[in-house]
Amino acid sequence: MEVLDVFHNYLRIAIAKKASDIHLIAGQPPVGKVEGNLEALVNEDVDAQGLAEFVFSIIPTDEARERVAQGKELDIIYSFEGNRFRTNIHLQQGMFALSIRVVSSTIPTPQFLNFHPTIARFTQLKKGLVLLTGATASGKSSVIASIINMINQERRVHVITIEDPIEFVYPRKLAVIEQRQIGLDSHSFADALRAAFRQDPDIIMVGEMRDLETISTALSAAETGHLVFGTIHSASTVEAIERIMNIFPPNQMQQILNQLSNILVAAVSRELLPRKGGGARVASWEIMVNTPAVSNLIRENRLASIFSAMQIGAKDGMTTMEQSKTELRAKGLIM
Repeated sequence: MEVLDVFHNYLRIAIAKKASDIHLIAGQPPVGKVEGNLEALVNEDVDAQGLAEFVFSIIPTDEARERVAQGKELDIIYSFEGNRFRTNIHLQQGMFALSIRVVSSTIPTPQFLNFHPTIARFTQLKKGLVLLTGATASGKSSVIASIINMINQERRVHVITIEDPIEFVYPRKLAVIEQRQIGLDSHSFADALRAAFRQDPDIIMVGEMRDLETISTALSAAETGHLVFGTIHSASTVEAIERIMNIFPPNQMQQILNQLSNILVAAVSRELLPRKGGGARVASWEIMVNTPAVSNLIRENRLASIFSAMQIGAKDGMTTMEQSKTELRAKGLIM
């Protein structure tokens, strides 16, 4: 069997098993994550030389190949037989390894993602900052893609997405959508965000807010009348605010708190839980809405008190993660 055929077979098996992620590590069996659990795809080890050949065959540009040849990591989207795979290429113990996320060929619907009713309101927002947070593989990108797709069906607006790499491709509907990929269309998130100010956007989606310059520019975009959606890695909605604060120097903390208290619309965290009896995992939500009370708590740096506001904020569309889990248990969906 040819090298490409071997690795394509791994992908086919993973798709058949409905794996969300695939890990290919030289000298170890290929594994897929099925309903949150790792299992071997075949009873053989990944060949190191074959994996190297496969890696260089799927890299789209000479510049990217040179980057990988120098031992640097690379994120790409690889398409095969109608499926898309978000692929992180890296080294471990001096040999190539791939961490692959299976990307749905269609943009998930709110029904499929089990949207909390509050999230559907985001499609009508005109300005402000909406944060999506959660652990890796919790579905942050899918949630934002679904929101953008709803906007695409409902509003004539100009949307710029900044991604690394592009995961979902939006069909032509009402909105004008430009999708910019880091490393291909722009050098960095911060560069693409700065350029977006000159491109007349109504809505900006930032695939990952992870450094001071990107976060600062995203806050400025929301402050100047744009609607900004951004993802950030944190365990909860309150921790997302803390992470933003902590990335800035102490002498800027109050300025950032003031900014956030004015521009933040909501922060959403999502967790995927095992379904009772097996099957597709169930989404649990934590939603913080920036009500006047929450805004004051942010401005006064009383972030620990926001949780209490969320507990009693159901009428404003808020819920804590534990309240969401309690509701799922009452419905018999989780243990």
